[in-house]
Amino acid sequence: MFPMKQAFRIVTQNICESKVATVERKIQGKNSEVSKTLHWLMVCLCAVIVMIAVVLIIIKSPYLHWDFSDPETAVVSTAFHAFEWLFVRSAPFILFGAIVGVFLTRKKEYNTRLWQKSSDASFQFITATKKSGFRLLFLLIFAVVLCKI
Repeated sequence: MFPMKQAFRIVTQNICESKVATVERKIQGKNSEVSKTLHWLMVCLCAVIVMIAVVLIIIKSPYLHWDFSDPETAVVSTAFHAFEWLFVRSAPFILFGAIVGVFLTRKKEYNTRLWQKSSDASFQFITATKKSGFRLLFLLIFAVVLCKI
């Protein structure tokens, strides 16, 4: 009777372990999707901030030469000036936060060669790649240049 109980315990333990592994894989997949979504949202935020900054630099505050005697023109120019002022003050901080977000949510891979011990006690050669940090460096340099303008 004892071997039967032990066999039953082993079978139930294997079933529980497989269910736990399945749940862990599902959770990891959802976390991966959320991380990818956040990563690309941060990249898009960086791109939008840079595009708005380029547009504002190109048009060079056109409201300074408008006729303020017309009330509608005065309101539009005040709104434009308020947007420009708020953007210039907040964009560097938002851009820096987005760059940090891109860095923190990037896919982490490593450029190393590993020997991994497999289940049959032999060693397998494993390679992985690491994405370069040039994107982050470029974005940081661009943020510093944008802050200086």
